[in-house]
Amino acid sequence: MHKVSGVREPATAVAHLDDTAERRHADRTVGLSGTGLAVTCVLELIVAIVTGSVALLGGALHNLADVPTSALVFLGFRISRRTSSERYPYGFERAEDLAGLAVALVVRISAAQPSECVPGCQ
Repeated sequence: MHKVSGVREPATAVAHLDDTAERRHADRTVGLSGTGLAVTCVLELIVAIVTGSVALLGGALHNLADVPTSALVFLGFRISRRTSSERYPYGFERAEDLAGLAVALVVRISAAQPSECVPGCQ
């Protein structure tokens, strides 16, 4: 049975480089990106309401749709930092991959034609 040591990659015998600073930078970048998208969305929405601009409303809705994907990536980064446990002896690094797949799925769904989303729609 594998003994949990708290090392991120217990299957490897060679010590790996510490990527803490790189992960912190990635967390900060994704957090800043999500915050920027949310602020831009609110500002565009306010200006769209005041001016009646449909183009700005479309931009606001586009930015609003990007905020959850940034949150998914941020969550994937945070979960992937967890150390191994008895139940998950190889750690949680796959969370980043799963977050990427979730973002790809959101992009695919947003690009779907109405006939693909609703069966029988012409």
